[in-house]
Amino acid sequence: MAARTFNNLIFMIEDYWNNYIKPISIPVSILVLVLIAGIICGAWLFGTENSLISNAPLIAYGNNIFSDMLTMIVTIAALNWLSERRMTKHLRLHLQAQVQSKNNLTALDAINQMQLRDWLNRTDSPLNNIEAHNANWSGATLWNANLRNAQIQDADLQNVTFHESDLQWAKLDKSNLASAHLNGANL
Repeated sequence: MAARTFNNLIFMIEDYWNNYIKPISIPVSILVLVLIAGIICGAWLFGTENSLISNAPLIAYGNNIFSDMLTMIVTIAALNWLSERRMTKHLRLHLQAQVQSKNNLTALDAINQMQLRDWLNRTDSPLNNIEAHNANWSGATLWNANLRNAQIQDADLQNVTFHESDLQWAKLDKSNLASAHLNGANL
């Protein structure tokens, strides 16, 4: 029974290695190898009936390792989730700043990045309530974008496609809308 549990532990470690550790950088992989070696040495020292230090059964040692690993995995997953949220928030703020640019390429790149992430058609769109005075969005394609309450004044909006976009309560005062496409836009 103890050998079977130990084999299951080895299988879990190999599975974890193949799915989670290989993609990580070499220094982190070395640290994980040291951790695995420590677990194996601990099982040899403490986990068998003929161990060097105690007569504790391998199952109890395996349970401790399993609960510790489970705790580490949950903690790492939670920290990764929080980190991704923080990075997404930072990227969102960065793209909102770029959208306000007078440089057309910078503004269009930011709009494209938002579209790739499918952020523009959501109720919490980064362009919702944005203040983009003097921005240059010339040639942008904003399909089904949420620009509700946006302050896009004195902006260059030539040839912008606002197809089915929500521009309700948006302020476009003194903006150049020459050749802009407003098919199905909610004004």
